[in-house]
Amino acid sequence: MATETVAAGERVAWVNVNMTIIRHAMGQPARTIATIEDITGRKKAEQTASYHEELLRETGRLAQIGGWVFDVNTGNGTWTEEVARIHDLDSAGSTNLEWELSFFSGESRARIETAVKEAIESGKPYDLELEMVRSQAGGFRRVLRGRPPAEPLLAFSQPAATPD
Repeated sequence: MATETVAAGERVAWVNVNMTIIRHAMGQPARTIATIEDITGRKKAEQTASYHEELLRETGRLAQIGGWVFDVNTGNGTWTEEVARIHDLDSAGSTNLEWELSFFSGESRARIETAVKEAIESGKPYDLELEMVRSQAGGFRRVLRGRPPAEPLLAFSQPAATPD
């Protein structure tokens, strides 16, 4: 059990408390063994990570910038809440490469497929302005920037300078 404790006039500390009851042969409690572990550093790191995650989410929402990533071996991926919002979809859903590419058609589809293929095969980044179709509305233009890290391919989506 993790709990926050305060000693009189002292610092706040998060501790993890574990207690075991040692029993006699007849089942009566004989004694207890307790361990207390200071987890303040871990809790502060979790709070900092949570703060930065929320800041990044809000920044993406305001700037209409999101990210998606997929595993080049399986094609399965995930996306940020903002990419899902751009697509008019539920952010809790999952994505994959084929699904993401389905939002492009015609010349835009051919260009993104070529760019993704080159990124996977040779590590070539891309910066494209493409026509994209939302799930519930008409088409609009988006700038897509992608760069392949060592493992999965990461692609970012943001508004283009040109409106619908």
